[in-house]
Amino acid sequence: MREHSALDRQRLRKVVTLLWQQPVFERRLAAVVLLESSRQLLEPGDVSFLERLLIDSKTWALVDQLAIAVVGSIIERNPSAAAVLDA
Repeated sequence: MREHSALDRQRLRKVVTLLWQQPVFERRLAAVVLLESSRQLLEPGDVSFLERLLIDSKTWALVDQLAIAVVGSIIERNPSAAAVLDA
């Protein structure tokens, strides 16, 4: 997938939120793919936002990608971000 150079962190979160609003699997999968391909933009402060998506996803098909590829990459870069998940 091509890099999304027009996206910054704020736009990424806005697009993901718009895609996630409707409980349609394909829209939510597009949001997850976008997050995964732009994960370098995400910061420890995004873990709470991503945790809400994980809870709301209600299917392993989205949880696996979100937890491992997206949240995992944040925690790998910033181990202290795991404290948000432990709270």
